[in-house]
Amino acid sequence: MNLNEYEHEGLNKEDRISQLPDHIIHDILRFLPIKSAAQTIILSKRWKSLFSSIPYLNFTTMELQTTSSVNSSKDINFINNVFNFRDNNASIRTLKLKSFVLSSTVFNCLTNYPNILNIEELEVNLKTREENVYIPSNIINYKSLRVLRLNILCLDLKLTQPLMLKNREFKLLHTMILSQQSFLMFTHHDNRRTLLDIFTDSSFPYLKKLILESCYNLKELNVRCSELKDLVIKNCFQLRKLDIYGLKLERLNVENCFDYISIVNIRIIAPVMKILKWVDTHSTQIPVLEKSYLLEEAVIGLLPSDFDFDNYIIEPAQIQSLSNMITAISHAKFLKFKFQSIEIFSRNDDKQILVNKFERLRKLEICIEYYHFNGYNNLLAIATLFKNSPYLETLVIKNTLIKCDRRLINGYRKKRMRSDSSDDKYWKRQIPEMSSFLNHLRRVKLNGFLECEKDISLVKFLLKNGKVLEEIVLCFGLDSKLRYESRRKMKHMVMRWRRASCNARVVFK
Repeated sequence: MNLNEYEHEGLNKEDRISQLPDHIIHDILRFLPIKSAAQTIILSKRWKSLFSSIPYLNFTTMELQTTSSVNSSKDINFINNVFNFRDNNASIRTLKLKSFVLSSTVFNCLTNYPNILNIEELEVNLKTREENVYIPSNIINYKSLRVLRLNILCLDLKLTQPLMLKNREFKLLHTMILSQQSFLMFTHHDNRRTLLDIFTDSSFPYLKKLILESCYNLKELNVRCSELKDLVIKNCFQLRKLDIYGLKLERLNVENCFDYISIVNIRIIAPVMKILKWVDTHSTQIPVLEKSYLLEEAVIGLLPSDFDFDNYIIEPAQIQSLSNMITAISHAKFLKFKFQSIEIFSRNDDKQILVNKFERLRKLEICIEYYHFNGYNNLLAIATLFKNSPYLETLVIKNTLIKCDRRLINGYRKKRMRSDSSDDKYWKRQIPEMSSFLNHLRRVKLNGFLECEKDISLVKFLLKNGKVLEEIVLCFGLDSKLRYESRRKMKHMVMRWRRASCNARVVFK
């Protein structure tokens, strides 16, 4: 076929895309950038009608203009033209807006659109210094919304508009993500509801996912949504009280929260929780946590990474609370203790804290730092974890060497060639109580291998006594100053050690 015949055949082919039903073409336009979708109106009257009735308006696909207010005005005019061009009988199901094209004029344009109340999914990302920019109440319509995502950062906090959630019933809302929001708090004396009773079944009967991140004036939070399955609370530093009652709550993530100065009250009841992440909390208060027998994964970091241990004393009541928390997560299959958790166990009587057996635990990750307050010794807490994890299969340890400890570690390196150190003797005494642990452990990874006596003794112990051990991966730490020759000697020494499992292999990285 020559070129002329090919062109003639192409002209005679019918336009099959235009013959598709409206809802399918709307789905096609949905995945195009909004400006590209708008250009389809020049194709025909049919396409003009299709764009004017498209139920998905995603203005976040507009490219950010780095130059001046001229381009910004063009973007605002484009949004206004889209709404002016729309079929007034067509509903908007999804509306997404981005900060660089937002201003009070845009919101005014939105409020004038007759079918704005039918929005099912609303997403607004806004960063501004304007005083009067806020989302009109009729846009956040409680009768039709299913998904609500708000990230409104006012660079001048004095101008921050509080989010009004009181006296609204979101009958269909199942997902709500709020970032940079200011919550309007009421006292008990004005006969109006406090924020304590906002997140309840009466306001959110079908809410399944709730994310609160970097919210202002959020001091007390009470969650009582019976359908809620996923709850995330991050960077809420003013929080003083957290009370969660979720009979269907499966995933809970509380990270970098709470007011360190104030007394914090925390209670969590979630009997079917499967995933728990509780890390970098700024309060020394331990949460009251009910046991979940369905727990699959728990990540625990009791204090922020920059916390000063030298001036921190754990009270007896806190030790009991910590023990109760460990009991509550004892059914997890995967457990990770972040930095300073092991140090808290080792600073106190770990046997009072780690009292439960982790019968279902199959993978354990622990992060270790060396501190002078406990003689640079975390062996007691680590050994207790091993004894209480009889069916553990995978062990991951991450070491961190803090700067003031280098002389001590260097001293350990000078003694590393000794055949029987004090740490070796300690591990030998633990063998009878670790028989089940040593008969199930298969994979070990040591990140930040410091080539000190403690690391070497642990690796030697696991190699010599792990009956079904398959692999040990040793990743040399970034703090290691060993020359190539010294590291080669280290590898040679480890490879010569006797192994209880004929399948065990050692990998250096």
